[in-house]
Amino acid sequence: MKSAIYCCLALGAASGAQSALAKPVLLQTVELEDMSTDGGEAKLYRATTPALAPCRMDVIHYGESGRAGYVFIFGSRLQSATRTEYRYNLPYYMTGGGKVASTHSITLKSAAGRKQLEADFAEYKAKFDPRKLAQCETR
Repeated sequence: MKSAIYCCLALGAASGAQSALAKPVLLQTVELEDMSTDGGEAKLYRATTPALAPCRMDVIHYGESGRAGYVFIFGSRLQSATRTEYRYNLPYYMTGGGKVASTHSITLKSAAGRKQLEADFAEYKAKFDPRKLAQCETR
């Protein structure tokens, strides 16, 4: 059985005890069929206190030999992005398989990483309802 733990972190600067406890609001979940062997999903969140980065997009793809996850932080522009690839020791369906054996991450810091992540961001962003994405634009 595949499972993913989605951990929602604070999306913007928090001030005061009440703001620190504010959780992001899930705006939309999109199933990502035909993008990986075992599917995936993308979730769009809006911060309840959008000081610097009002939205976050979490994307996960499942495969028999690993999984890939993306985190995009954005408002009117992409502010932060990370892609982390997890490789399993054996395919998850084999006895003893599905254990993470290695990881590899890319970020916006390198030119190659920036180019790839900006393209990936545009591809995933296009899958969401434009009315939901409009809530991410900074005012």
